[in-house]
Amino acid sequence: MLKHNKQFEILTPHGWCDFDGVNKSTHHHVYEILTTNTSFKCSENHLILTKARGWVEACFLERGVALDNGEKIIDINLIEEQIDLYDPINVSNEDRSYLADNYITHHNCEFMGSSYTLINGSKLATLPIESPIFNQNGLEIFEEPIEDHKYCITVDVSRGVHQDYSALSVIDCTSMPYNVVACYKNNAISTLEYPHLIYKIAKQFNDAYLLIEVNDLGEEVSNILWYEYEYENIYLTTRKNKKLRIPNTTYLEEAKGYPGIRTTSRVKSLGCSILKDLIEKDQLTVSSFRIIEELAVFVKKKASYAAGDPQVNDDLCTTLWLFAWLTSQEQFQEVTNTNLRKTLTQRNEEFIDNNMTPFGIYSKNTAEDTYENTLLPSSDDFNFLTEDQISLLKS
Repeated sequence: MLKHNKQFEILTPHGWCDFDGVNKSTHHHVYEILTTNTSFKCSENHLILTKARGWVEACFLERGVALDNGEKIIDINLIEEQIDLYDPINVSNEDRSYLADNYITHHNCEFMGSSYTLINGSKLATLPIESPIFNQNGLEIFEEPIEDHKYCITVDVSRGVHQDYSALSVIDCTSMPYNVVACYKNNAISTLEYPHLIYKIAKQFNDAYLLIEVNDLGEEVSNILWYEYEYENIYLTTRKNKKLRIPNTTYLEEAKGYPGIRTTSRVKSLGCSILKDLIEKDQLTVSSFRIIEELAVFVKKKASYAAGDPQVNDDLCTTLWLFAWLTSQEQFQEVTNTNLRKTLTQRNEEFIDNNMTPFGIYSKNTAEDTYENTLLPSSDDFNFLTEDQISLLKS
């Protein structure tokens, strides 16, 4: 209900504190709790702080239980009715907040996301949201074009009939981590107007490379840009060994393909897998609230991912997994001089070396038929062990 809050504070056990917003949710099973001095309604799994048992879900509370503030529960009833409930999101200071009218300590809800979302909910909570430097008619720009930087634009096309949205993301791919510097989302622009907007944005961002989804009306948009605007920096796709790939040529006759990409379940699966790695391993920076809002409801559906909330589309998510798929192509790596697989592998190896192998390497001395430690760390590296354990390891 209230998102990206920067204006208000909430009263907590630590005084007035910042919070990210207020979440509205509809429930059909609600508990009405009557205490010594007040009453309130909450969901079945809402956490309330008790004196003896700590945090307890409302459905497990009983009459006579003493709450953290000294009050006792006089009565508790399950109500079968539809009701809207409201929770503060991510209150600072130990993740708890007072209900302002009765000073009973409640656990505030977590940020958007769940175990079914493509991106882990705890990661979504840490993504910083920034205000765009330009915002008009669905176009948000977060960073001005930088000379000599390389940009890529991934495009999703709708029918322009106020249902799904036409969307694009502009990504600075000069070096890793990549950065989403602009995005566009609009459900009213026609396929005749959209090519001109894409062309203008691409020219402003240093003749950015375009990857356009052509499953539906996107083919018309792609053809207009290729044939009428004669825009050359459009990725071509061709099929080899039953797999879509980007050929090492910009000539349509040599490529034996077409401008744009006709996505398949395999393309989307690979794109989503890479997108998850990029965001969770901090190799793709996303600062648009609209994108983060879509990622928060981009959930598992059968063998794929899609928007789990009918009120939120996933068109910007489409542009992101399209870009993620693009990073796996040799042509992209040649243009940007980056190798995503190599970079992620190196960082994973560094994490393993630094955090998961603290005991060094032992090699066998065949001459004396004994074992010798070739990389034994110093005793300072074993500060989590006792002196006896260290001596035993050294022996």
